[in-house]
Amino acid sequence: YQRQLTYKRNDGSYSAFGQSDKEGNTWLTAFVVKSFNKARPYIFIDESHLSHSFSWLKNNRNENGCFRSVGRLFNNAMKGGIDDETSLSAYVTMALLEAGVSVQDPVVADAVSCLRKAAKDVSSVYTQALLAYTFTLSNDTELREMLLAKLEEKAVMNGM
Repeated sequence: YQRQLTYKRNDGSYSAFGQSDKEGNTWLTAFVVKSFNKARPYIFIDESHLSHSFSWLKNNRNENGCFRSVGRLFNNAMKGGIDDETSLSAYVTMALLEAGVSVQDPVVADAVSCLRKAAKDVSSVYTQALLAYTFTLSNDTELREMLLAKLEEKAVMNGM
């Protein structure tokens, strides 16, 4: 926890090089929010770090409500397939919902709205899975079921 804070920038974002980097990174900031939330049951997490990061994420959105990719990430393998606006927005929204931000919060509601518009046209299995989980967290059963059906169609069954 303390080591991760060395990568925090004054604006609430996180970067691989902390303050010495030009700007924070959207994905890394969401990853830290997700990680800190998972650590909450075991260690003290200062809520101000989470709210500061939430404010930064809130200020880095596109007009359509989806999150904007900001900053550099030198180990792209860490992103696990997150490489476009839809997958990034699903990941950030998932991290915020897991951290306890309400689906009624305007930032989350706008992001979910953006994701709803994009969901039907997504072909990437990884992004479909991210969206299915995000819609599960936001209690959108209709889109979750649609995405799970698409994933089921693409599933490879061994031995069947």
